[in-house]
Amino acid sequence: MSVGSHPVSVTVSGACGSVTKNATLTVQENTSATAPADQTVCQGVTASFSTTASGTNIHYAWTLDGSSYNGDSSSISVPTGSLSVGNHPVTVTVSGTCGTVTNRATLTVQANTATTKPNDQSTCQGATASFSTTASGTGPFSFVWKQGATVLNNGDLGGRVTITNGSTTSTLTISNVQPGDAGTYTVATTGSCGTASQSASLSVNSTGPVIVLKTFHGQHHGEDGEGDEDEDNDGPPNVLWPPNHKYHKIKVKNFVASASDSCDSNVNVNSVVIDKVTSDEAENAPGSGNTLNDIVIACDRKSVKLRAERIAGGNGRVYTITFKVTNQFGVSSTATVKVYVPRNEDSQTVIDDGPHYTVTTPTCP
Repeated sequence: MSVGSHPVSVTVSGACGSVTKNATLTVQENTSATAPADQTVCQGVTASFSTTASGTNIHYAWTLDGSSYNGDSSSISVPTGSLSVGNHPVTVTVSGTCGTVTNRATLTVQANTATTKPNDQSTCQGATASFSTTASGTGPFSFVWKQGATVLNNGDLGGRVTITNGSTTSTLTISNVQPGDAGTYTVATTGSCGTASQSASLSVNSTGPVIVLKTFHGQHHGEDGEGDEDEDNDGPPNVLWPPNHKYHKIKVKNFVASASDSCDSNVNVNSVVIDKVTSDEAENAPGSGNTLNDIVIACDRKSVKLRAERIAGGNGRVYTITFKVTNQFGVSSTATVKVYVPRNEDSQTVIDDGPHYTVTTPTCP
């Protein structure tokens, strides 16, 4: 029988007439309600549940995690900021004159994206710097690294950038760090529940190695060798005399007192080599004697032979020796000294006319 009013009548008849009486049968609808839909939200987002009920004299009773929640309403809003991550049962009981219906749903609260901070880095020029972050929350995760406002990708900075991503971790590696790499690096990690950003700073020690030269006062004469033999002197022979065309052997230790590097403890005076030697007079210049190979750098670059000669009647000859030291990261420093062949033995002034020729290649057997 359908819901609604149905007329009922009864007729009583007898020998002395008939009597008809009428009544109404009202059929009420049984209580029914739709099930609320399951909800999955990020922690802190408000979840909403609702049901559509039918019946007579309907009332609603909601529970969350087994406890009564909200009032007599067909829908509820649930803030999830204080709820733990995971599943929370939600029930709604709809009661009416013609029965009670209970339906259930599940509220799933997902963790928001969070990340660890990469460590600040202080490294030496030429070394490698690495920054890492680990994500937690609800994946999958994606990572974007920036140098300042510039997005970094594999192969950037001339091929020195490498980015390695895992399911929850990301590492930025910069090889052969240069002074221009110093600054702030940021990683933005995006998951199913938001984006988290972290920053770290990179400072670069670019001072490089230091060469300390010996100090001495006045002009020290280097003693000439016999013929093409060279003299092995420990002192700083900054003046070659007499100008007899003979070689003088100049060693690194004649002029270099020490070498050091804050980034490489292995740098010392033994690490220093002769990088190049220049002369402000041409080889075999007119009036200097008929000789060649005035500058001979040793194969190990630890010494150089300089010929004691200059143009007769000129303003003296100046040899410039450039010493060089390189640390383990490939960063180099140089220092220069000058060795003089004066015009006269008592000459106090030798004019440097600038490099006329340069020798950079050692002579090896």
